[in-house]
Amino acid sequence: MVTEKSVLDVHVHLAGSGILSEPHRDELVERVGEARLRKLCTRALDGETGCFASRDWWKVFPVLAGCTGAGTPAADDFFIAEMLKKEVAESCLVRQAVFLALDQVYDADGYARPDATALHVPNDWVAAVVAAGGGKLLFGASVHPGRPKASDELRRIAAHGAVLIKWVPSAQDIKPDAPRHRSFYETMAELELPLLSHVGEESALPCAYSGRPPLQDKGNPLQENNDPGRLRLALDCGVDVIAAPSASFCPAGEPGYMGVLQQMMTRAYPGKTSGGRLYCDLSAFVATPHARLGHLKRIVGQFPQDRLVFGSDYPASMSRLDFARTQGVNWEDGWAEVTGTRNALDRCAKTVVIHGFSDSVLTNGYDVIRPVNTIPFGQWSKRWMPNV
Repeated sequence: MVTEKSVLDVHVHLAGSGILSEPHRDELVERVGEARLRKLCTRALDGETGCFASRDWWKVFPVLAGCTGAGTPAADDFFIAEMLKKEVAESCLVRQAVFLALDQVYDADGYARPDATALHVPNDWVAAVVAAGGGKLLFGASVHPGRPKASDELRRIAAHGAVLIKWVPSAQDIKPDAPRHRSFYETMAELELPLLSHVGEESALPCAYSGRPPLQDKGNPLQENNDPGRLRLALDCGVDVIAAPSASFCPAGEPGYMGVLQQMMTRAYPGKTSGGRLYCDLSAFVATPHARLGHLKRIVGQFPQDRLVFGSDYPASMSRLDFARTQGVNWEDGWAEVTGTRNALDRCAKTVVIHGFSDSVLTNGYDVIRPVNTIPFGQWSKRWMPNV
């Protein structure tokens, strides 16, 4: 069992309502510095973050994040980010966590569609939160390939230390295999930015333009955007891809896209010089292992463990009750240790090992993400965005 603070969590969600109270704005300025904050997230100086979420999402997220003051002025976006960071700081095993942005929907003509977007977490706000994180947080950006000057946005967020790009294709109306995205992928490869993309049926966020609860979106044609086979274009362009989650949700008895993903993992994209490497993260089964035990056994036995990475999906991580509903696993001495662990991230990390995965899975993420720590922050702009 891993005992030292060495784990990288590549999958932590951030969300917000767009509100930044004056006291928290002042605290953010104090931590980041006004000049740097102005470069990262100018709107924060005016008490705004740019985040928005659907009513259903916003009712749940602050509660998951431990914000008992949800719906009150205290539970603004900074307070929620602080509660998430607190879980990372108090973890005994997690060294760093990637906080994820999520770009809004853009239509075929390149127009932003906030009316079709269930959750938007701007890059600027995540960059500011990470800058105030004291080195424990990493910047997971999100850039819709259909937005105007998308490649320029890639260079901009790379200049601010982004370590990966996050997509939920069904929720953002992104078709990963569209030929027009080739130049976008080539820019990602140039910048060494991997893609963390949801695969399989999405049950947390509704499809773009839907307006329905996500569980009612089964059969929506946009769910096909989450087919892992559609990520081959990105891989062929040299982009490293993390399929998230590898144990994608599907109703009992239905294979989902698991077979496609397994074929891609075992027969192609092992890291050849002519293309990108394909990885999988374990966030889905960590969140609800009882619903994914069949997938879990398949991953343990048949997926190369050097290409599996740890993601908690926090704050949507599992509760202790999920363990009680997990059958067919030999817990032995690990049962008491995991269920007695208070910190959600530590609980998830220990679960990975108990299910038979190698300890190395918990640190493999450092082999995938963009090596932000190798270049001083002030030199990012010189290397990746000369005009900044």
